[in-house]
Amino acid sequence: MMSAREAGGKNLCLHVASELMKNQVMGSALSLSHAMASASDLAGEPILFSIGNDDVLYGFMRSVTARSGWVRHDLTSCIEPHEKLAAVSFGSTQMPDGRIVLAVALAPRNDRSKARLFVTTPIPNDAILGDWSSLGSRWKARPFPDGGVAISEVRLGGATESTPPIGVASIQGPAGIEPHLFNADASDDVWSWQRFELPERATGPVVLAPGAVQGDRGAYALYDTSAGQTLEFTSIPDPVFHKSSKYEFVLPARANWITALSSSTNSSDLYAAGDGIYAFLGSHANAVTLVPKHRLSGIYEAVVTQDPSVVSVFALAGDGLLFHCYGQKADQSSWEPPLQIQRGVTRIAAARSTSKATNQLFVARGTSQLSYLYQDPSSTLWSETEIRLADTHKSVELTTYTTTAHAADADGKPLPNHRVSIWSSMWTHVTINGAMHGISQDQPISVLTDLAGTLTIVSEATDISAVTLHLQLEGADEVIKATLNKPLISTLCRADALL
Repeated sequence: MMSAREAGGKNLCLHVASELMKNQVMGSALSLSHAMASASDLAGEPILFSIGNDDVLYGFMRSVTARSGWVRHDLTSCIEPHEKLAAVSFGSTQMPDGRIVLAVALAPRNDRSKARLFVTTPIPNDAILGDWSSLGSRWKARPFPDGGVAISEVRLGGATESTPPIGVASIQGPAGIEPHLFNADASDDVWSWQRFELPERATGPVVLAPGAVQGDRGAYALYDTSAGQTLEFTSIPDPVFHKSSKYEFVLPARANWITALSSSTNSSDLYAAGDGIYAFLGSHANAVTLVPKHRLSGIYEAVVTQDPSVVSVFALAGDGLLFHCYGQKADQSSWEPPLQIQRGVTRIAAARSTSKATNQLFVARGTSQLSYLYQDPSSTLWSETEIRLADTHKSVELTTYTTTAHAADADGKPLPNHRVSIWSSMWTHVTINGAMHGISQDQPISVLTDLAGTLTIVSEATDISAVTLHLQLEGADEVIKATLNKPLISTLCRADALL
């Protein structure tokens, strides 16, 4: 307990307690703790991939017979019953001929530290030929050399006509996250896994994106050092001489997100977003500024889509603000300014329909609200329809970190509608008094206590990583830190001269 008093002021207290809790909820095919992804089918209609709160990977396709207009397929229970294995993370990519490749990390429900990786053979993007309801024969295991490991994230890179995709996986090691590359070509057993070496000077979270430079496949890495931020590419070692090629890129401003798309050359187009949006076309060392940082900053997630003519970026910034900007692929030196198209958004997935020459977007809000947005190719106006998700007819036990913060004066009287600033050690989603928010160290939010002077903060415990919340009463210098994987009861009092 700490207390302070200023002349004429009153003591205010913020009492914070965190605990691990288990809750029973109805199963949903959408969990906002996991990223979503999208592709296009043969008719140009969108396909959505998501992991549900029952830890199953699902695929949503258009259907003229379903009442909701969408049909849902369970994509991973064919590997092993969902009662035994849980989908931890997944990645997807669409090849130039339209076929789709998926990768998923599955772990025993009672031990997430022993995940296994599976990849599919290319799946036709045809609702009939793809046989999405039974993918058992298409999944192939990619065993890690050391057996089951804790995999926290999986991403797949793009493919070209001549080169299959590769993927990156974030694996929890003894000293923290250890990035690895993996072979996403299910028909190729020449290599399976390759450790992605990071410099010792790298600090904090690392963002990885698979791609290629000068024909060499590998991954781009965005990380912090004591000297600032670094963006570089490291290739898979040469099979003969076991040497890797490295390339460094000049960041015009701070970036929080990177992704690479296949290009017409043997080098990927690399996009970076954070304080502004930038493109390293053909993996050139210097970037083209698509959106300057004074127009849009604080981006923490972005999706880039393209067809032969247009490139579009959908960016999440601030507290769930969704922006859209685009430019001509032939001349990316002049882009349309970013336009805010949604607010209160938690997750996004986008695909560019080549046959319809338009953007299609999935937007998730709240706890499980899903909408489909379609941009008219002529007027460029957006239309939105809600996708009503039927429950999965399962009761799901969710493990959550629940933090309560109670603001009161020195006499214990609650302080309703009192402002509290909250940020976290790493980017995460939290539900605060029933509303979903995205927060990070660079993205603090300001919320009001309820009528009882309380904030209830809930985040799903999806892996072994620990997020630390920082809470600060308005006008105070003191900050309470709550590390969510540790029992915490901490009380902080401050003097507020305004009361």
